Amino acid sequence: MSRMRVLLTIHGDDDDLLRIMSEGLVATNQEFLAENPDLADYRRVVSTARLKVLPHDPAWQDIESAMREGKVTQRSLAAWDAAQRRLNGNPAVGLIQRQGCVWVSDGSEKGAKAWCSGRSLGLSGTGRGIQNRNGRITEYLVVGVGAGGASIRNMGDAITEHNVRQMQRDPTIPYPLYGSGIRYEQEGSPEKWWDAKEISLRGFDDCEGLASYRAADLRMAGVQAGVWSREIPRPGGNGRLFHALVKVEKPDGSVAYDDPSARLGMPVPSWYTQHMQERRNRGLEV
Repeated sequence: MSRMRVLLTIHGDDDDLLRIMSEGLVATNQEFLAENPDLADYRRVVSTARLKVLPHDPAWQDIESAMREGKVTQRSLAAWDAAQRRLNGNPAVGLIQRQGCVWVSDGSEKGAKAWCSGRSLGLSGTGRGIQNRNGRITEYLVVGVGAGGASIRNMGDAITEHNVRQMQRDPTIPYPLYGSGIRYEQEGSPEKWWDAKEISLRGFDDCEGLASYRAADLRMAGVQAGVWSREIPRPGGNGRLFHALVKVEKPDGSVAYDDPSARLGMPVPSWYTQHMQERRNRGLEV
């Protein structure tokens, strides 16, 4: 399992950020805990010294990454706690903010828990959440990229829903994506995930951002669409490549895939095309 270090940039406020984390990071943790029930009790994991808690680090991690790194931040424990509660039968649990702290709550006061990192969230403070006059929040995120790409799918879908809300309230965001003038281009290192507003301002993004943008404009048109992660073996068996695209569910129950990166200028290597053709020839999902 490899890890992806990401700078997430969105336009909005702390509530927008925590809604993305509730829909994306907590959902990824849920899937991981369902497959690794021995890690469901974060208190036991921490108390047995398997993890070092970083009380003042404002980064976000999924559980898989925290376990690999041997350390966990307060915000990440909040997302772990929320996933654990959902698996224990409370699907309404999510992350909210109060006075700069992350709280785990199901909307009631009963059982609500505060997780304070020693720094405030995004627009409220001066940690790694970066405030500027354009209303951006930039957060540091570490996620595992294991089999199936759950973190890419779940975070991608959470950003897609955020994009839909943006498109509904901000007429300056162009959609549909195709014909908007936005193009494929890599953002450089480290990996960056941008929402639709940020992409529209910059005029480009790579696969994760374009997939979330395209899925959002399809949802605006009433189409069931979400982000999908395609795992592709590199030539010569030298690792694997994860590529984000859009999964479209048709009214007849069939599924189609739309690759906005390829349609907007991404160079498509011959070995990728060959891999996809081999899958088609074997009757496998592409």
